[in-house]
Amino acid sequence: MLQSETLTLMLCFLHVVYSQSVYKKVGDEVVLSPDMTSVTAPITSIMWKVGPNIAVQWEESDESDITYFRHFKERGSLNTSSGAMTIKGLIYSDSALYTPEINSVVLVSIPLSVLSAVPVPSVTVSCDEEKSSCILTCEGNTTGLDQLTYVWKFDNEKTVSSKLCYIGKVPQSVTCCI
Repeated sequence: MLQSETLTLMLCFLHVVYSQSVYKKVGDEVVLSPDMTSVTAPITSIMWKVGPNIAVQWEESDESDITYFRHFKERGSLNTSSGAMTIKGLIYSDSALYTPEINSVVLVSIPLSVLSAVPVPSVTVSCDEEKSSCILTCEGNTTGLDQLTYVWKFDNEKTVSSKLCYIGKVPQSVTCCI
């Protein structure tokens, strides 16, 4: 006697929605405001997560006590009226995905990137003897910065390039932005 077994395969697709990334520099303060469009009732509970870990938690029934976890005890604050979480004195390790949960509803996650301050660049010029071919170098302290974009401006015309720019002759006006 043959027995047949049926295997049912279910595919589940997870649709994750992120808000636009927030960029701040080291030492700054950021206010992460949840998208409240799906919250219709008055706020009775708030939880913010950093990745899988709870950063701050509040429930109206707790007599307005807000519980902060890890470094958010010293640098975090929560607005129980709006659901916004503030982080002061940002450091690189604050770069993460922050997810608010209001009234037990998970809302849109907010990616935060903490960056070094943008450096003030300087341009050096090195040409051949005839000055028919030159190399421009854009220098600045870029320690801790990733994915840099160099924008060169020659006599009011912009071009995106790298740290080095090769040109035929030196224009009257040269600007580099990092």
